[in-house]
Amino acid sequence: MHKTFFRREFLQGFSLSAAVAVLLSGCSGSSNSNPDLPPPPPPPPVVTGSNGPANQGTFVVHRAGNVVNGKTVFRFETFGNERFWTDAIRLPQGILATNFTPIKALQAGLSVDIEALPLATQQAIAAELATDLSPARAPLLNSVATTVALINANAVIGIAAKDSNGNGTIDVGAGDKAGATCALCHTITDNSVFQMPGGGSIGKRLDGRAAHNLNFGALVALGTNSRAYYPVLQLALTANGGTTLAARRRVLPKLQPKQRSTPTSAIPRSIRSARSTTPSTATAIRCTTRRCSAPT
Repeated sequence: MHKTFFRREFLQGFSLSAAVAVLLSGCSGSSNSNPDLPPPPPPPPVVTGSNGPANQGTFVVHRAGNVVNGKTVFRFETFGNERFWTDAIRLPQGILATNFTPIKALQAGLSVDIEALPLATQQAIAAELATDLSPARAPLLNSVATTVALINANAVIGIAAKDSNGNGTIDVGAGDKAGATCALCHTITDNSVFQMPGGGSIGKRLDGRAAHNLNFGALVALGTNSRAYYPVLQLALTANGGTTLAARRRVLPKLQPKQRSTPTSAIPRSIRSARSTTPSTATAIRCTTRRCSAPT
């Protein structure tokens, strides 16, 4: 009796479900045939490979590290390249020999960290920036001695001075070395003190920003032995079609003679001797007085 009852209830329920299904299918068919309704949207495309390779290796948790040490490395670490910039290119010697003043440094796209300077120096520079920048009204900004003092204070962004002789003081004018850091190309200032049109600026550091106005070529040419940079032209670069820059250009640019604005007597003896005794590192390139070319 119970089996008969459940069988009858099941059949009735199944008949009702079937009738509802037929009714709904009829309604669905009639709605699709209605020309007034838009067609249903197409199914989304199947995206493959969006999750990367099947084996993505071992997941490594990111560690923030020491922020202070990271900032110091970014701003002041040269990784030893002061030997190239001072011993080979001879940048400090060129700064003195060409009377490279702070105004010329700003015109070359270099920037100055105002917070690295004593308050009295900040005020003196700000007062001169309010003038017409002539040597008479802005003597500090037109003196190569100020440039040396800025480098010694590590205030010229991207050029780090080192106590190379270990005497406890930094003075690139007395033989200490200076190199380039990451900040040379990747730090500017907030222009809070001064902005040289088309050049560098004076203000607070803004790390991680591209120094678009930096004239790197002028900085290399500033050295008294700028030909030391020429061996770089012997590197075969993929971006250059696998050839060297020297092969691409065949002949390197002519060397322009430098005009010495600073008397030789004003240059420290250590730098004068370095200028006369340090051999050129561009031995792989044949050079004449006016032209250098890569060997064939």
